[in-house]
Amino acid sequence: MDDGQLQGGTQPLIGAMAGPAPDNAERKNRLWRMLEMVSKVSGFSTILYAIGRLTSIPDGIVNTVVLLAAVTFLVALLLSQRLNKWVRIGMPITYLVLVGLTVWYVMYEVNPWTSRKKSLAEAVSECGQNNDRCVGTAITNMERPKPTTDFSAEQLAIDETAGSYLMKNPVVMDTLNRRLGIKSHFIGTGFAVPVNGNGYGSARVAEYLVPNYTVGTRDDAREFKLDPKTDFLDKTIQQIISSKLTEQNDTKFLDNVNAALNGPDPERPPAVIRFQQFPPASYHGRFGQDESSKVFFLKLRDVWNLPLQRGANLSGYQLNPDPQNNTIIFLWVFIPSGHAEVVPATWSNIISNASAWIK
Repeated sequence: MDDGQLQGGTQPLIGAMAGPAPDNAERKNRLWRMLEMVSKVSGFSTILYAIGRLTSIPDGIVNTVVLLAAVTFLVALLLSQRLNKWVRIGMPITYLVLVGLTVWYVMYEVNPWTSRKKSLAEAVSECGQNNDRCVGTAITNMERPKPTTDFSAEQLAIDETAGSYLMKNPVVMDTLNRRLGIKSHFIGTGFAVPVNGNGYGSARVAEYLVPNYTVGTRDDAREFKLDPKTDFLDKTIQQIISSKLTEQNDTKFLDNVNAALNGPDPERPPAVIRFQQFPPASYHGRFGQDESSKVFFLKLRDVWNLPLQRGANLSGYQLNPDPQNNTIIFLWVFIPSGHAEVVPATWSNIISNASAWIK
């Protein structure tokens, strides 16, 4: 066998032995590229998710955006491996544009409240300082999505969402507190949250917004002053009011109260009651503070036979039986002549009437 035969016969063998090496290297290279892409996608998705959680965007929207962005990013990486330099440079720009459009669509189209919240903030900021009338107008002008069904639950959800956005605006919340007495525990369903109540499920007594009348000028309202150190807290509201009116020889008003509680007309506006406790020197003869245009009252029928402390607790007000600052307990009973004087304390009514109530 000559050298040519030996050389020709060994070349296929050498080629066969050297062949697998590039294949293994290529596999490893592809594996590393795949791991690199996975790490990039995972890192980007984690950063995007963290940013979403730091905002007020709902979790469902955040998850959707992150998923779409991750898929888009992965496709961009895969395509960039096979495209020329200029296309690879354009891919990130295209990707960012797509993500931006997706985020915009989800926030402003899928979530209809985003633009409404922004419009409210802009309208309130334009009011400047000490302009309650302007803030009241901004509240009434707050656009709410129209319900897509006849379900009462959907309308309630819309009103509650609107109310939550109003309370998150510090200027609006301050105005509602000063002018209407709305606090952070107000739920806006027309029922009062009791003291130590476990959320909105514990609300069971109807509450109303009533004009802040001067009591002494009206025949349909009475005030009662009680010493908190006596046993009044354990007596029923019926016993207290009946005995006080009898002592004052005010039997006509007592008859009106009984007629309002036991009258046959279910369409008659309800008699209501209000509880407060403060130093008598702070009292100016009105249902509430001078700045208030409306104040909260409770449906009298629902607490008529309850002890005073229990009735006050159901309204969300805690009476102190042993005050250290010389306070007294005030009760006001009001018998309205029309429904316009006792408006159910719901967000729907508040938003609709804010421009008229807050001036």
